[in-house]
Amino acid sequence: MTILCNLADHWKELHRLSTTSYETLSDAFQDHLRTGRRLFKLSEGTIRREEEDSPEISAGSGPRIETPIVVESETFATLSFSSPSANVARTFSGAEKELIELMARSLGRIILEHRQLDRLKFQARHDSLTALPNRVFFIELLESALVQARERAGLLAVLFIDLDRFKQINDTLGHAIGDRLLQNVAVRLRSLLTAGDLTGRMGGDEFTVVLPRPRDVHSVIGASQEFLDALREPYRFDGHELFVTASAGIAMFPQHGNTAADLLHNADLAMYRAKNAGKDALEVFVTEDLALGLERLRLENALRRAIENREFDLLYQPVMRMNGEIDGLEALLTWRHPLHGTISPKQFIPIAEEAGLIVPIGSWVLRQACLEGARWRKAGYLPIRISVNVSALQFERGDFAETVADALALSGFPSKCLELELTESCVMRDLAGSVIRMSRIRDLGVSISIDDFGTGYSSLSYLTKLPVDSLKIDQSFVRNLQEPEGSLPVVQSIVRLAHSMNLTVVAEGVETAAELDLVRVLGCDKVQGHVYGPSLSRQATETLLMNRNAVHALV
Repeated sequence: MTILCNLADHWKELHRLSTTSYETLSDAFQDHLRTGRRLFKLSEGTIRREEEDSPEISAGSGPRIETPIVVESETFATLSFSSPSANVARTFSGAEKELIELMARSLGRIILEHRQLDRLKFQARHDSLTALPNRVFFIELLESALVQARERAGLLAVLFIDLDRFKQINDTLGHAIGDRLLQNVAVRLRSLLTAGDLTGRMGGDEFTVVLPRPRDVHSVIGASQEFLDALREPYRFDGHELFVTASAGIAMFPQHGNTAADLLHNADLAMYRAKNAGKDALEVFVTEDLALGLERLRLENALRRAIENREFDLLYQPVMRMNGEIDGLEALLTWRHPLHGTISPKQFIPIAEEAGLIVPIGSWVLRQACLEGARWRKAGYLPIRISVNVSALQFERGDFAETVADALALSGFPSKCLELELTESCVMRDLAGSVIRMSRIRDLGVSISIDDFGTGYSSLSYLTKLPVDSLKIDQSFVRNLQEPEGSLPVVQSIVRLAHSMNLTVVAEGVETAAELDLVRVLGCDKVQGHVYGPSLSRQATETLLMNRNAVHALV
């Protein structure tokens, strides 16, 4: 329907339609009117624009002259002049028509300039991918919300959300799919906001939410859980169905900080505690998080220098056959920090994964194990198979098979003597892609083992699709073998089915003679654990390999 807005009375309507500053437009238009005031005597100027389901507002019914206001090659509106009444005779001269066209062009330029300025302002303050407030603008909004919270002496909550294993999606399916996922996450977060709530994207896969008027921390936890539940629902696009979880941390004003920077930092620390607790979790900030955050930052910085400073080393745990002969060695990473001593892998591996350092560290482990294995063979020691653990981030890289081939070529270590250990959860993230990558590794002559079996899918059915040689029963099953209603029937079933598929079964974490006897009776082919002593240094491993009799003395 047509709208005729009298310019003197309806500039704000024009502003709403054009998203420009009506004061500036009005000034420019009035300048034109003053310039041609004699020409436009007894005339009324209007802007007419089409808008669906709007009433018609008319200013004058006499003879009318019109010209379009063009913005970005499209007609934004029509500039119209007419007599105020049909009873007033009025015609427009050529000079008047020319001036009306000049005014229309001028208005078009002004509207375009304001649109472009608005776009630049929006782009400077919003994330280009999700259109959410970016870090800088979000902090401004948070600071403004804090001012209001202080004035009313009320509470405010900051929620810091980080997607779990987002890098895996980018590396496996590509950045285009990763971007689509982030856009969908933004849509879901926005859909749950209520009046006054804020959300923003800090960067990468990190999002934030502000709840400006919570009743208490329990209501914040409930609302935050709704966000995580919404993000957990499957995402479907481009033929993919993705299941993604998120970890989140909560910081409350004024208990956990008085400034935007403190609240964001403390919510971030709480989020990391949620990730360390197993991901797909929610944590509220506690004072201890500050110390943990500083410790994590210290370790991350030290990790970045550990390889070049040669602070990493490998220990080796023997893998034994049931007759007491050594079958292979599992390479285990250890970090000997010059100031803080030996640091447990359980402490630094999660940090290395979060910081993206696990890939170069894992490549070093693979290369070093092959180099030491080749050197032992050259020295005439007992030929041995070496097993190397592979992280999910390593395995999912498109060039991982080339990395393995390079390590073998550099060292001269025979591929038949190398075994790579993958966890079942790592393999099952992308089963089709895993089969392709594992086949490339097997084509090199390298064997593959499924590590920590039973902790993830606890099913052998998927193994029929995978090119694997063996599986290692997780030590948690071994621990429960002697318990009433323990894991003995489960382990027995695993061994029986694995053997039916020609898979070798290794029992991990065997620590006592009783456990050793049980896994032997159950039919496990190999065993490893502290029942044979602690993991060995490189020198102790060389001694073991030199003396075949020493192998039998271990049992």
